[in-house]
Amino acid sequence: MPICGNSNLAADEILDDPSSELGLQNSPGLQSTPKPHPELDRLLDELQQPSRQLRIKFFLTGVVFPVSCFVSSWMGLNASVDTAWQSGRLEHFLPLVLSWPCFAPVLPLVGFSMAALTASVVRPLSANRRWIRMGLYGGVVMAVSFLIAVIFASAVFTVIAAASVAPILALIVYCIFKSGQWAKRFTIMHLLVLTSVVAIVIAACASMELLTGWGDLQDIPLGIGFWIVAASPTLTCLTYIRASVTAARIADAKSDRSMSFRSGTGIMIVVAWLLAWIASWKLAVDLMLIEYAKLPTAQPNCYVSSAAAYGHRKWVGSQQSPSGLVNQQMRELKFIEFALVAAAPGAHSILRRAYNFGGPKLASVCRSNVWFADLTFLALKPLEFMAKTLRQVCGISRFKIDQLYR
Repeated sequence: MPICGNSNLAADEILDDPSSELGLQNSPGLQSTPKPHPELDRLLDELQQPSRQLRIKFFLTGVVFPVSCFVSSWMGLNASVDTAWQSGRLEHFLPLVLSWPCFAPVLPLVGFSMAALTASVVRPLSANRRWIRMGLYGGVVMAVSFLIAVIFASAVFTVIAAASVAPILALIVYCIFKSGQWAKRFTIMHLLVLTSVVAIVIAACASMELLTGWGDLQDIPLGIGFWIVAASPTLTCLTYIRASVTAARIADAKSDRSMSFRSGTGIMIVVAWLLAWIASWKLAVDLMLIEYAKLPTAQPNCYVSSAAAYGHRKWVGSQQSPSGLVNQQMRELKFIEFALVAAAPGAHSILRRAYNFGGPKLASVCRSNVWFADLTFLALKPLEFMAKTLRQVCGISRFKIDQLYR
């Protein structure tokens, strides 16, 4: 007998049809197909096409950026903005763990975390596996450890760099994804506009070289790379924290007890990782102490004016001398310091204490970044003009000033 006037389905046909909602409701013996977990459904939605941009940013900030940091350190880039010496202070020997070969013992654990992050980026729903979650959780511990060392080395400079790099990185990834859509509508007009923009940029670079004498324009990409390396510790730490939270939510949504860390195997994995982490840092600290013993026992020259001479030579007018790079600005400022010591020793002492608060770090940054040294040279110009005026009023010849640095 039909269920309704226009239906040819019999009741037994409805009961036998597992896709029929009415049949599922009226058949107590029929087992319905279990629906996916709602939390897993939401995560599935988040991990579709829109989140590919986020996964690419995870790979860049969690794998590519840290690798660039290790390579830069291996090539000799110092993470500290201060000139290290055997002062006994924590900020002078702790940053050594960021230099080669001190960080070599922790590289296996870092590589394990990077492999776990890469696997979670390629196949997000595989993040419930124990080895992936262990790698991500361990990556958080490693990233926080390195971030603490970097903060001791350069204060909050890495946080400032990360705040400026993060939006630019997001914009670049977004433009790359959108470029596929833009390419379909690319016309001759777009080509003309793009060509004009490139021509303007080239002309601006050529003008900069002619007006300022900055012929080393290849330092621009080096400066960008330096800024990325400075931002990497903060961005990497945030990346592993966010990836770990996502992996934990996926594991909770799947509710797979065989992948839990509460089992005997899971506890053994955690204990093994902790033992490896302790052993690797023990070796890293031993190497750090060896490198610390090689540092100078006295504080090196920390004058900002002498560090500013490390800018582009055509711009700052520096020349090589037996005492190092010198320029006229250094001589004029040294003269005004001597004059201040003779005329007002108390004022000189106060100014010297104020300078010691941040001057050495500023001088170290000038030595490591030629563009920053150029800006510092320009900022000291008013003080140099005052010193030159005072020297002329006192009737002191430039020849005598030139004898200060030979």
